[in-house]
Amino acid sequence: MAASDTVKNILCLGTEINEILETLIVRGQKSGEVRKEVVPVLTVYVLSTSIDSLLALAETKGKFICAQNGMTEEEFLDYGFRQIINSILEVRI
Repeated sequence: MAASDTVKNILCLGTEINEILETLIVRGQKSGEVRKEVVPVLTVYVLSTSIDSLLALAETKGKFICAQNGMTEEEFLDYGFRQIINSILEVRI
């Protein structure tokens, strides 16, 4: 498989994932779980970026942050993921 084919496959997979996430956000809006003012397609990108940044922070400074706050890396990531998802929900979890 050529490098250009690999890149195309990765882009296609990313697009499929984004479309699935967008569909889930729309479904959540219809059910009342996701805030109505959320723009689904933009939210997919913001959530993805937030998760990437959280994971990068955990990788580079996780031990320091956890030691400073008396928590495990799992607790830190759980806290971070809840903060991210709560940014779009009607009722916080």
